[in-house]
Amino acid sequence: MKYFKLKYLIIALVVGFLASCFAAWQYWRVRDFIYEQAFAPSGPPIQTKAQIDEVLASFEKITFSQLPPTYLKQTQSNQAPFNKMLKGKSFYKLQKEDIYRKIVDNYRIKSFIAKDPAYKAHVMSWGKSEGLYWLVDKKLLYKFIELQHSLKEADYNPNGFLVVNGFRPPKYNKAIGGASKSRHIVGEAVDILVKDVNKDGKVTQADKTIILDLLDQEVIGIMGGIGRYPKTMSVHFDVRGYKARWDSY
Repeated sequence: MKYFKLKYLIIALVVGFLASCFAAWQYWRVRDFIYEQAFAPSGPPIQTKAQIDEVLASFEKITFSQLPPTYLKQTQSNQAPFNKMLKGKSFYKLQKEDIYRKIVDNYRIKSFIAKDPAYKAHVMSWGKSEGLYWLVDKKLLYKFIELQHSLKEADYNPNGFLVVNGFRPPKYNKAIGGASKSRHIVGEAVDILVKDVNKDGKVTQADKTIILDLLDQEVIGIMGGIGRYPKTMSVHFDVRGYKARWDSY
């Protein structure tokens, strides 16, 4: 009798475990993590502009006018004023494994893409997906590397920040409260979360000040925007082509 009770208890535990695994597999973050472990190349970091160009050149490019109507509708990219902002832009068409490739240093492409419904559908699709469309100005990636080089030259941690997001399609940008004509929409901006830059074992405003000073004086200067967001550890920078500074979201 005890044998049968133990047998059914084991069966129940195994079934419960498998059910939990199946439920987790249906969650996009879990699948994204598993795919990253499976597909993420372990090659050297991307540390030069030429290397960035080489990675980007390996992807198929799609003009705005060639984007599928379903994508345009789902992201509201075909609505004013976004269609005017995006007209003439070229998007990179990414397959599932592409989002896990390194694009600047050890940061992967997925870090520069908003986790919107299109991204989640891309991750959740079985086998080869229909593709994910990524808009990025390579000058932004160049500036990202320049920031890391400046940090390293000053003996700071060149990886002392996380990438929060880069490209944001119009609908997603609106959903999270982004500016109506945000530079994220045209792939010219990135948001980062500052960590321990000065390598003192703590995360303080001193770390953020280092980043802001380097962006303002060396990396971005008069050729882009910097969102400073006081009392947070968040920083925005972009390559809009003229100087802009602001404090509030």
